[in-house]
Formats: sequence, C-alpha cells, structure tokens
Amino acid sequence: MLHWSHPVGAFVPLAALLAGCGGGGPPSDAALKAIENAVLGANTAVFDGNPQGVAVVDIDLKGWEKQEWPGGEMPALHHNEWTAKLRFQEPLVLVVVQINGTKVVRVVADEGEEVAFSGDLTAIKIEGDWQVEASANTSLMDAGPWQPLWDRTGGITMGYEVYEGGNMSVAGRGAAFRPMSTLQPCVVEGSPEEQKLRGGG
Repeated sequence: MLHWSHPVGAFVPLAALLAGCGGGGPPSDAALKAIENAVLGANTAVFDGNPQGVAVVDIDLKGWEKQEWPGGEMPALHHNEWTAKLRFQEPLVLVVVQINGTKVVRVVADEGEEVAFSGDLTAIKIEGDWQVEASANTSLMDAGPWQPLWDRTGGITMGYEVYEGGNMSVAGRGAAFRPMSTLQPCVVEGSPEEQKLRGGG
C-alpha cells in the first residue's frame, strides 16, 4: 500500500479484459492530483471545491491492478482504490444571515477537523501520455462523507435572508459549507460581534 500525506470517461466492460496484478500505474503526482480533485469536488452542493483553507491529506493507494485486452488491441487499464482525508486549516462555516454586507456564520467544523473519503482511480497510457481519473464514493440518498457535518447543522435551507438598509431579500446559498476566510466580512453566530451587528451592543 502506498501512502502520502499531501497538503492538498466511458471504458470497455471489464468482462472483456484480462485482469492481472502489479500493473505499475501512472506517476504518483498525477495520481495525487486526480485524488485531490475528486475529494474537493465530491459533493459540490455541500462544499464548492475551493482549495483555500483546506488540505487533502493521508492519501493511501491500495495497489495497482493492470487489465489488458487479449492481443494488446487497446491500451491497458490500470485501476486502484484510494482513501484520503480533507483537513480544515481554518473553521468551516455555514451562512445563517447577512446584515448590511456582513455575514453571520455558524461554525460547522473547527480547524484541524477532517472528513474521510474513499474512491476509485483509473489510468490509461496513450501515445506515451497518462490519462488519470479519480472518483469519490458518494451517495444519492444523503451527503455521503459529509453527512456527519450536515447533521450537526440541524437543517440547511437553500438560501438565507439578506438585510440591507431596512430591506430584506433572500440569497441563494450555493454550496452549504465554506472556509471562513472566503466569506469575509463575517461574524460568528452568538458572538458579541453579532450582537453589535444587530444593534444590541
């Protein structure tokens, strides 16, 4: 098993291939980059994939398997399974409301917390160039690896209220969770700064 700690297409049916082990595989930097992209983009309704304030770490590869066409009619398919974690380098937050240009946010995860992911990695070599793709295991029924953090919120609406100069509107949320630094200016829900923002201090 290969292990790294790193800061952050259709194919023919496998039944038509002959499976083997110890297939080598693409350069490690290509594999790492593909896995990082798969983790960041695993569920864009929950997290928008912005690498700011997060790091993909503890990447493990199970081992490459090489699957070839009889007679070598097509490029060999290399397959692997991976695990990784997304580590938050700053608080991960949810927007509650926006008041006069400042967002009030709820902290969903603290700096240093992690979310674990797993998935598949495939690679083929065409005319000397590796084409590498990774996918994360997700669920159509829930938020997948993000579900524990989703449950912490107590429920998430598709938008949030925006108050500006005495007028109220609703803004679409987009991705639910974002690193705090990407939402400036903001204050934390329940803080003295929020009280001041609401005119209570």
